[in-house]
Amino acid sequence: MSTVMILRYTLCSLFLLFTCQALFAQNTGTVSGTITDSLQRPLEGATVLLQAGTSNTPVKSALSDAGGSFAMEKLSLGNYTLVITMTGYQPYSKAAIVISEEKKKLELGRIQLASQAVSMQGVTVTAQRPPVERKIDRTVVNADQMVSAAGSTAMDVLERSPGISVDNNGVISMKGNNGVTVFVDDKPTYLSGTDLEAYLRSLPASSVDQVELMTNPPARYDAAGGGGVINIRLKRTRVKGFNGSVNAAYTQGVYAKTNNSANFNYRSGAFNTFGTLTLNNATNFADLTINRHFKNGDGSRNYDFLQSTYIKPLVHAYSAKLGADYYASENNTFGLVLTGVNRNGRQDNDNTSRILNAAYQLDSTVVAHNRQKNTFDNGGINLNFRRRMPGSSRQFSVDADYIHYGTGNVQVFNNYTYLPNNVLSQQDRLDGNLPAAIDIYSLKADYSQPLSGGWKLDA
Repeated sequence: MSTVMILRYTLCSLFLLFTCQALFAQNTGTVSGTITDSLQRPLEGATVLLQAGTSNTPVKSALSDAGGSFAMEKLSLGNYTLVITMTGYQPYSKAAIVISEEKKKLELGRIQLASQAVSMQGVTVTAQRPPVERKIDRTVVNADQMVSAAGSTAMDVLERSPGISVDNNGVISMKGNNGVTVFVDDKPTYLSGTDLEAYLRSLPASSVDQVELMTNPPARYDAAGGGGVINIRLKRTRVKGFNGSVNAAYTQGVYAKTNNSANFNYRSGAFNTFGTLTLNNATNFADLTINRHFKNGDGSRNYDFLQSTYIKPLVHAYSAKLGADYYASENNTFGLVLTGVNRNGRQDNDNTSRILNAAYQLDSTVVAHNRQKNTFDNGGINLNFRRRMPGSSRQFSVDADYIHYGTGNVQVFNNYTYLPNNVLSQQDRLDGNLPAAIDIYSLKADYSQPLSGGWKLDA
């Protein structure tokens, strides 16, 4: 293979990394519209849910802005049902929302909601929470109303939340802004990218109570997250005695996927103990065919680069959480929480690239077999104290944390170049070992005091 061809192959191989992501992004659609009342006035804060087919499970949600507008992006091709709800107005539903290759951007125009007449006689109040709530300083997503299928994870709840998107590298953005910081029960995860994605996929949705989305987080979050803060609140029960649940899910596609979890809570007297154990296994794949045709300045053929890639990632993840609370008095609580996550993964990339000359004859073939083994270990200890001031809603809290993270990435890249007669002309191998370890110590105190008008002071 000529030097020019080698250079062209190298440049095209690097370009593949960006092209693969672009191909995934191109295979999605957008649904948008504007919500008004009967007088054509825009309605702010309407809840918009997009449901897959005829199911009642949302795949994406949104809240209308001050102009009544909403938009839901990165939607898979398929059939959907649009549902809009708002207090004081009749629910709106529209089926047969189709995103296809021919029409990926759907602008639904103005959607008018009819006022709902309320009769105070014989009114019955129910306690069901809406999927999405807008509060003064945050948007709250109620997980139980957002996902219902067994095997769903905290990441599934996030992906369905308004204004949230996750790219192919696991980077979470809020309203188009990166730099989002994720907290769990008001404690930072100190994770990002694929590590954060793997951790959130290890948390079963059944253990999530609410997801709080904050573009301008209060002071207690230490001004973290230039792109906003996401706080995931896990379920806690105060029911006395022993209670628990077991969830198991198995999905079979080309490869199998399992998502299993068990949790328990035991409260007796002044003590409360709780725990969660999860086990997840998943095998995915991507089969890509990319053909590039290069031409000279006069439009004649220069060369062709035909590439076929099969990507197969495998993940095995385990997580555990064990905690205890001691209620020293009605207003004072001491707590201890132990957490751990272990994830082992492997990704096999097999690539065959054929380079054809101007006469459309085979110039050379490049075969690449790339193997990566990834490990992720996380352990944490939390000691906490909570004091609620007698006779008020004021609260003071102290948290002491130790967190350890360990990651590993072992890489073996094999490349083989063959002549047109299938004779091996050259080969090379690249080995890499990228270990990392982080230890974090944290001591934090917070004070919270409600104010009139629904405001709250956090420090």
